[in-house]
Amino acid sequence: MTKRLRLRSAPAVNKSDRRNLLLWLSGADIDSLSRAPRETAKFSALGGVVLTTAGLAAASATFATRMALGAALPASITIGALWGLAIMNLDRWLVTAIRWREKWWQNLGAVIPRFLLALIIGTVISAPLVLQVFQREIETQLDTIHQEKVDQHEKALLADARYRTIPEQRERVTNLQRIADGSQPQSSIDDDPSVAPLLTQYLDLDKQYQEAQRQATCESDGTCGTSKVGTGPQYRLKQQNANRLKERLDITQGQLTAARQRVEAEQAEAGSRARESARKQLANESDELARLENDKRTDQDNFLRDSRNDRGLLARLEALSRLTAGNSTLRTAYIMLFLFITLIEVLPVVVKFLMNLGPPSAYDRILGIREETDIEVTEEAKPYEKELALATTRRQAEQREALATSAAAVPAVDGSHFVRKRPRRRRFGVLPTRAGATPYPAPETRNSG
Repeated sequence: MTKRLRLRSAPAVNKSDRRNLLLWLSGADIDSLSRAPRETAKFSALGGVVLTTAGLAAASATFATRMALGAALPASITIGALWGLAIMNLDRWLVTAIRWREKWWQNLGAVIPRFLLALIIGTVISAPLVLQVFQREIETQLDTIHQEKVDQHEKALLADARYRTIPEQRERVTNLQRIADGSQPQSSIDDDPSVAPLLTQYLDLDKQYQEAQRQATCESDGTCGTSKVGTGPQYRLKQQNANRLKERLDITQGQLTAARQRVEAEQAEAGSRARESARKQLANESDELARLENDKRTDQDNFLRDSRNDRGLLARLEALSRLTAGNSTLRTAYIMLFLFITLIEVLPVVVKFLMNLGPPSAYDRILGIREETDIEVTEEAKPYEKELALATTRRQAEQREALATSAAAVPAVDGSHFVRKRPRRRRFGVLPTRAGATPYPAPETRNSG
């Protein structure tokens, strides 16, 4: 008696079990499970684990799409749902592909590649969730990184050969503007080479004259010299010396005044020419300065826009890496959360592996018997299928031989005496047919009335 005969007739499968999402996610064979109803709770729990991982995958994909692509919320939710369905189907395949084996190391060997695949998937899924948990800290770190990049870019622009001449160009434009407006301070007239010697000579003579006049005055007062009051010979000599110095001082003063007037006129004329030249140069220099500053401002704006928009997935991972590198507490929390989410993602494979440890359950034994029965039924049907194929082949050969024989026995007919007759129309609306042929419907007759 085969094992197929040892199976009792199974009770009718509950239709609600077929519609049960959790049992379907667990990958269980519903017909076999109906013979072991006590196993339903275990497989429902396994299906719940698969559904949980699919939900986490959907949430992770939604966050990743929002962070990496900046997509709208409805689009992110749609993409997340599709990703969750894909992960759900993949997890279902993983738990379905793991079958019970007699030896524990056989179960372990079968689960290791699937576990590695689930671990990779879990790592990919857990990253966006971890970033979402530490979102506030990451946003702060992103602002810091953004400011650092801005400072570095400013230094790079200062060292750039294109913009290195901007300070000099700005100072040149400022000086030209002062000259054109006449507000540029001019050099002192007394510093002119034709005035400075005369000024020195005048100051020296004035000093000598003041001293000579003082000597003459004190000689008259009797406070110095002969100490006699009055205008005696000594006073007259000193006064004559003071008068000679006064004459030389007046002459030098006249020369100094004339030199100053001449230099002032020259400076006025030179200033007029300088203002005219500055006005001509100012337009070109201002345009060049405006072009350089506009190019630099455009470069800065482009960098700021790109840097401000650089808040995607990779930028957040970099910010999280900096945060965890400088904060041991945050690093520990990140590692624990990352491992926790990753283990949740590989949980279906782990649960299935744990279920396969130990002796086979009633479901496993029933499933094994049903598979062996299916194999035996297939093996038993092979001879009948072979005989059927041979009989079909013989029948086809006999039909071909009969057709060839009947074709050879038909006499030749002269085509010139052949008259084609129209078939008579029967009253019940069918055309006359050969014996054994299927009648064809006659064409519908039109109503003459």
